[in-house]
Amino acid sequence: MNEEMKSVLAALEAIEKKMSENVSKEEVKALEEKQEKLSKQILDLQQKGLKLELPQTKQVKTVGELVVEHEAFKNYLNGNATKCRFEIPEFKAEESGSQTPATPTVQNPMLTPTGGVVPAYRRPGILGLPQRQLSIEGLFPSSPISSNSFEYVRETGFLNKAAVVAEGSAKPFSSISFDVKTGKVHTVPHLAKVSKQMLEDAPALIAYLNTRMTYGVDLVVEDLLISGAGGDTTLPGIFTTGNYTDV
Repeated sequence: MNEEMKSVLAALEAIEKKMSENVSKEEVKALEEKQEKLSKQILDLQQKGLKLELPQTKQVKTVGELVVEHEAFKNYLNGNATKCRFEIPEFKAEESGSQTPATPTVQNPMLTPTGGVVPAYRRPGILGLPQRQLSIEGLFPSSPISSNSFEYVRETGFLNKAAVVAEGSAKPFSSISFDVKTGKVHTVPHLAKVSKQMLEDAPALIAYLNTRMTYGVDLVVEDLLISGAGGDTTLPGIFTTGNYTDV
């Protein structure tokens, strides 16, 4: 293609040189016709050259495919590594109307957005959901124990005979009855899934455990203290029969 173009350009140069000399009108007309023919031939060669030199669309893998197929990611997924780091190769897209196409040409390129890529400010901590105010559990005395059961003395009856009597009269006796009760220690489990990023962020993990996890346990315990059915599987609440006195 280059050799043919060179020969045509050489012929045009020869025609222009000859036209600059003193030639007859007939010769000038013949040279102009030949020049026009060669110009069309050059245009045709240029069009063919453009068609041959158009860059072929290169099929590339997406970012997701590059990530999941990367050896570092496979090692992390299999548990052979605690972290994975890899670089995604950058491909430049062909600019519209450019005379020099970029190489390679990529389908659906990722371009920088108009607003830039500076990350937005993130408020520290976690903005949690509204929580119910806990007030019942704090009214009950508590103490730590090391066994799965405990005993306590409970008042089961009170006969009040207090009264005004005359001097020298016998004083009335009131009666109070007690009973030894056995209580059972119940377990309130609470589990949650935590991301690996939070596990590596100690302050965020501590705050999460101290707030949301402990709140979940306290919320269930408070509900049991109010309306627990009792028995072998749950705590007896203050509204359970035997735990309150009708007045």
